[in-house]
Amino acid sequence: MSTDLRPLSPDRLPASNTPPIAPSPGIPRSFKEAFPYGWRYVEVTRPDGTIDVEQIPLTLEDALHPQEDDQIPSNSLQNEVVRSITNALDIVLRDRDDVLVLNDVLVDWGKAGIAAMSPDVSVFFGDRLRGVLSTYHVPEQGVTTEVVIEVTSPSTRSNDVEKKVVLYALCGVPRYVIIDARYDARGETLQSLELKDYRAGARGFELAAPDESGVVWLESLGLGLVVEGTTLRCLDGEGHPIDTATADLWAAREQAERLAREEAVAKEAAERRASAAEHRAAAAEQVARDEVLARRQAEERIQQLEQALRQARGEA
Repeated sequence: MSTDLRPLSPDRLPASNTPPIAPSPGIPRSFKEAFPYGWRYVEVTRPDGTIDVEQIPLTLEDALHPQEDDQIPSNSLQNEVVRSITNALDIVLRDRDDVLVLNDVLVDWGKAGIAAMSPDVSVFFGDRLRGVLSTYHVPEQGVTTEVVIEVTSPSTRSNDVEKKVVLYALCGVPRYVIIDARYDARGETLQSLELKDYRAGARGFELAAPDESGVVWLESLGLGLVVEGTTLRCLDGEGHPIDTATADLWAAREQAERLAREEAVAKEAAERRASAAEHRAAAAEQVARDEVLARRQAEERIQQLEQALRQARGEA
């Protein structure tokens, strides 16, 4: 069908509000069945030389090591749990500038033979943390991984509870927490939620038990995770529940304060530039006035010399 398959460049991707391209004939009608692990858009060169765009289903292996523009769907539980954790981290870490929290970002640990993976949540410590443009290359950043957190879904659960347990250990991740969501046979109704806390040991990851209250503590982050029924709760360092719903307010407030600080700095810089410009203009005006005065003085001196010369010659 195709002689050239290339991942579609970002500028050629369909707009975010564009409905997914319909599956090709022969693919099951159900979109969920057609793309159980997600999809990517590729340029397809037809036999007549024309270039078209097709939506290609991802494999389970693709979901394990996605490309930057791959589209991997998540369910509402994943979104809710990941949001709760990241909001809680925003609250407990708001006064620290040595921690970077990434959400669904490709991370390359620089391990030979292991391609980048995209954890639901990954946390890094370092003194020179920088923003992420696309893939986060851990060796280049000079940071250390603190913890990786994954929330399972029915279609890719085997990746999270089997393959990634091995891969993250090989990549040197010291802590891997799985929030294992188990569904009914149709993969639609949540049956249970379980925390699995893997910690690096002498022979790879070792499964650690939660404390007597069922809490998995991420001590270095001041965060605890506990399951109550089919709900994940986040706790602060003292064991108090974190109202993650208020994190958006915290974030909005911090953003407003940051913008106010940036505006104040920009205003001060503009005032300094304006003041400097005024000084330069005043100095230029003074130089111009001095030049006019000097020219007048020179002309007067010339006139005086000419008068003196005429008098010396006996001229009137």
